[in-house]
Amino acid sequence: MIDSRKIMKTLSFCGLVFLGFLLLFEYRMVLPAWLQVAGRGHTMFLHFPIVLLILVLLAVLWNEPLMQTTKWKNFEALTVGTTVTTAILGLLLSREQTTTGTDLLLHKWSGTILALITYLFCFYRDRFLNTVIKQRITVFLIFLVLTITGHWGGTLTHGESYLTGPFQNNKQETIDLAQAQIFKDVVQPILSDKCGNCHKASVMKGGLSLEDSLSIFKGGKNGKAIAKGQLDKSLLYQRLVLPMSDKKHMPLAEKPQLTADELALMVQWIKSGAPFEELLIARLITDSLRILSMPFLEQRLNKSSIKQYDFPVADLDQIATLNNNNRVVKQMGLGSPALAVSFFGRNNYSFDELKALKPVAEQIVHLNLAKMPVDNDQLEWINNLENLEELNLNYTDIDNASLKTLNRLKHLSTLSLVGTKISMKGLDWLTANSALKNLYVWNTQLTVSEMKQLQRKFPHIQIETGFQGADTMIIPLNQPVIVTAGGFFKERVNISLKHVINEVELRYTLNGTEPDSTSAIYRAAFWVDSSFKLMVKAYKKGWIASKPVSSQYFKAGLPIAKATLITAPDPKYALHADKILIDLDAGDPGDFGTRALGYQKNDAIVVLDMGKPTQIHSLKVLNLQNLGAYIFPPVQMQILGSNNLQDWKLLSNKQSIMPVKLAAANTPFLTMNFPAATYRYLKFSAKPIAKLPEWHPGKGQPGWFFMSELVVN
Repeated sequence: MIDSRKIMKTLSFCGLVFLGFLLLFEYRMVLPAWLQVAGRGHTMFLHFPIVLLILVLLAVLWNEPLMQTTKWKNFEALTVGTTVTTAILGLLLSREQTTTGTDLLLHKWSGTILALITYLFCFYRDRFLNTVIKQRITVFLIFLVLTITGHWGGTLTHGESYLTGPFQNNKQETIDLAQAQIFKDVVQPILSDKCGNCHKASVMKGGLSLEDSLSIFKGGKNGKAIAKGQLDKSLLYQRLVLPMSDKKHMPLAEKPQLTADELALMVQWIKSGAPFEELLIARLITDSLRILSMPFLEQRLNKSSIKQYDFPVADLDQIATLNNNNRVVKQMGLGSPALAVSFFGRNNYSFDELKALKPVAEQIVHLNLAKMPVDNDQLEWINNLENLEELNLNYTDIDNASLKTLNRLKHLSTLSLVGTKISMKGLDWLTANSALKNLYVWNTQLTVSEMKQLQRKFPHIQIETGFQGADTMIIPLNQPVIVTAGGFFKERVNISLKHVINEVELRYTLNGTEPDSTSAIYRAAFWVDSSFKLMVKAYKKGWIASKPVSSQYFKAGLPIAKATLITAPDPKYALHADKILIDLDAGDPGDFGTRALGYQKNDAIVVLDMGKPTQIHSLKVLNLQNLGAYIFPPVQMQILGSNNLQDWKLLSNKQSIMPVKLAAANTPFLTMNFPAATYRYLKFSAKPIAKLPEWHPGKGQPGWFFMSELVVN
């Protein structure tokens, strides 16, 4: 007769040996596909041995007579076998997911120990545990190991302190606004909440931890999580914006996702250079990152750290009325009566826009007029803002005479005069203002010696003079400003450039190459009547040339009466599908979800109606490319012509040259030329890449094709 218990004992022993082998040599092994599939059975299979083991332990505690029967002995052998099998599957799963960290290490070792002591307890209990007390002590020990193993496993799948969480004090700590750090108090709580279960020091899936700056910049097995100021090179951003259907999308589809506000904050944080230890209040009240961060701090702020005001709260409807495209009026905190006002767009600014603030003049505490055409009359009006604390007049047209009108602002603590014409003479009035604490005066007519003299004269004021290095030290220039917005134009476009520093030489190219000292010099606005990519750099003696800044301009083609989609784009990327391809909006490679149509599982096919038979010779497709987000050029494009929607003639069939490495996101035109012909209807089709290439982090996954505009010439 077959001895089932003896067979299971032998198999379990072999399993324990294999388990030890896996623990010792796991990082030197490459798992075949069938073992990877087996490893995924761990989470489904583990519940069986838990239940079986608990039944065995309870039976021993109660000293049930049935334990001496053959059937029960076989049941115990089955419990051992399933326990060892589950531990093996768990180790196989950990190798496939490339997870690291202390929690995983503890879970693996506790699971292995549990399998070993279960084997010894079930097969050798009668030999070594010959008293009831010994057996019961061992039962409690196994219960303890089982609980600890479950705790570490739950932590891996459900988050920190899975079992003990309900007993912990989850009350949020209050934060002083003056001490709030951008990463620690704003960004990190979001990462911890939405990504922390999988990417922390104790559980590093993909070898990535998002707990501190060193770990974030180090990245994981697929590269750096963050590249300062570069969304297209930041793996964290790329994974956040991937389609939910993509298995690389993070957080996992079944997990809570980042809200629109959280994603906007993460984007701005990366764009701002991913600051870590910087204080939030070190940024201007009008700074985008500060504005986006405040709602995440409101509930945790120590109210005693927020300045209290004795004037009433402005009418909220009045505040809403005052907001427009050129003027932003915001409360400085939830329920705060203090208001911050910023103006944008010099050409749209007028004194009337400023005077319109009269209904809320008492509540204005921060006023940003940087780069606005401010004159003496306006400063006289500003002098009536009795509670004004911070005034930004950077790069305005004020002079010494007009500045003296500010002497009635008794609460003014911060004044910024960067890039203005003021001199030492214009600052005589400072003695009358004892509240002033911060003064910004670099790039003015003040000399270095005058700035030092000013600091000695007013020791209670922190005077920011900018960098005043030795003559041998040079620093880079700011990037130039391209005044003319990029995008489509019809006949021609007028290009205007500027720089915030005087006497800077701007050199530019129109072919997308980086300018150098031999490139054309910008002297005045100029006209261009064909599509081009503008790139500009700033030069000045004694300075390092600026980084280039660029913008693309596309000349519109022949008018298209209608665009009809024959195949539907992915539902997530089908916004404005009825007109998006002919609306003369170029879209943005960083925001491909709203200004382009996305195809992944089927070809893109669209029919263009020119309205009447028209002579044509080319079609251009504005293709959004973001390789890190799996958005590639199409593998193949084809265009057909017809005059009756039935008889189609092939005009062009083109294979695309595919990228061979990751590159910055961009929006190139893909052009298909063909012999001139007269047709009313054009049928365009494009085939997305079926599998991403071997060099790509998402190799083997299906790629995307995005288009935002079709131009016919």
